[in-house]
Formats: sequence, structure tokens, C-alpha cells
Amino acid sequence: MFCRTSKIPEILVLNQTRARISEEVGISIKTLDRNIRKLEEMNLLTLNKGKIVITKAQYLQMKQDIDFYVNG
Repeated sequence: MFCRTSKIPEILVLNQTRARISEEVGISIKTLDRNIRKLEEMNLLTLNKGKIVITKAQYLQMKQDIDFYVNG
């Protein structure tokens, strides 16, 4: 993923399957799919041929949103 010490790539493509992601996160595939759809509606990620794609702009927006919710 993205690391503070390295340059942020322009695009990140998650190559893991949804089954693998749901297992790693500890949620069902249906719940994962619902959340992926919500994040896509919020323009925080994009689906391309079934792969999750996160652009640099989307990553920076997610980071800003998380900072706001965590730090107020």
C-alpha cells in the first residue's frame, strides 16, 4: 500500500480477490461489496474490470477524511 516514507504512486490497483480481502478484514463478502459500492459512490475508489483502483487524489481524500474523523 502507500507508505509515508515513499512517494505516493499515481494509481494503486488491488489485485487481491474480494474473498481474500474480506477474510483479511474479517467481514463477509456481501458486507465488503456493500462498502466498496459506497466508497465508489463517494468517489474514494474506482472499479475497473472487477479490480479496486485507488488514484492518488482518491487516496489523499480518504486520508483527509480519516484524519477529520479521528482528530476532529
